[in-house]
Amino acid sequence: MMMSDKKDHFNVLIFCALQSELRAARRVLENGTSSEFVNMYHELPAINMIVCENWNSTSLKVGMASQSRMGGIECQTFVSEVGKYFGANVVVMTGICAGDENKYGNVEHGSVVIAKRTTVVEGSKEKGAEFHTFAQYCDLDSRLIGAIDELVIEDQSSGKSAEWVKYIPDEDIRPSPRYVCEMILDFVYENPNITQRKLIAEMENKKLPGMTAMNFGQLLEIMKEQDNPWIKAKGDYGDEYVVTDTGNNYLRTEAGFLRDDVVTSIFDSMVAIPNVTENLKEKIKVLKKQAGDRRLRAVDMESHNFMQQTLTSFCVGDRPGIGLVMKGISDYGTQVSKVDYYQVYAASTSAAFLRHLMTQKEFLFASTPTF
Repeated sequence: MMMSDKKDHFNVLIFCALQSELRAARRVLENGTSSEFVNMYHELPAINMIVCENWNSTSLKVGMASQSRMGGIECQTFVSEVGKYFGANVVVMTGICAGDENKYGNVEHGSVVIAKRTTVVEGSKEKGAEFHTFAQYCDLDSRLIGAIDELVIEDQSSGKSAEWVKYIPDEDIRPSPRYVCEMILDFVYENPNITQRKLIAEMENKKLPGMTAMNFGQLLEIMKEQDNPWIKAKGDYGDEYVVTDTGNNYLRTEAGFLRDDVVTSIFDSMVAIPNVTENLKEKIKVLKKQAGDRRLRAVDMESHNFMQQTLTSFCVGDRPGIGLVMKGISDYGTQVSKVDYYQVYAASTSAAFLRHLMTQKEFLFASTPTF
């Protein structure tokens, strides 16, 4: 199908794996503007597409599409299908990913990893943590690197959460894990014999946005499991009592850990693995060693397939398609840290960084080339 045969052409086309990620991106891009995304192309029921003809008075025509499922092959198939009907100058994937838990304090919930390089690794487990892997790389188009580099340097130089966080609607904001854990600890110190069940019920009354009893339970499990991120757990305590009246088993914080997350952007590498639900801690170490990439920051399932398919499905003349992956960290890829509570927040932060990027001159130039 020639470009002229396609139904429409976008300056920016955004892909999300899940409907929840698409809804988050929509809220962020509409927040505080007169722009509105509307459903279009009903004759293509397999493609869930929403469109804004003139986003935020920038003359950018922006589309969003969701494949409604996770997975690399599913993503590649969906991008290929959308590319049959639509063209785009820049194609972006936003959503959630798992951060490298070996970089706690440097990779926070909600921080956005922009993939300078995506890698796909396929292999089988051999002898414990050993993996036989086959790695392929896809590097970001040089036309976008300058614009992104400048923003990331600006974000990380302030020591505060990035300016673009302001684009996130209030309903999507989540308190940092450290803040929630600090609340839990304060209440435990005041009520040393409280049971975990009563503690969760009491925390629910705090009415933190979107927080449920399940989320509090998950956060307590994190407190028990981890020895270095937010809370230092001292002693062996079970489900019956969070803190015993003997004082022998207790939770203690260490200076520097109880603070709000500094949500920022990170311009680094991302790896796509077919299944990220297993514990990734040892696997990531092996991947770094075998792939020779010590700057790996995040893991997802779709990034590499997305980038590879974008090159061909959204080429403009002789120019390969320009793809860009940016995802917010919602967990650390371990069973204990997979707290669903931060998924919408992480999807929103990735969209917020994209919104910030879409106002930059270099990005505008890349998204509106002369043919």
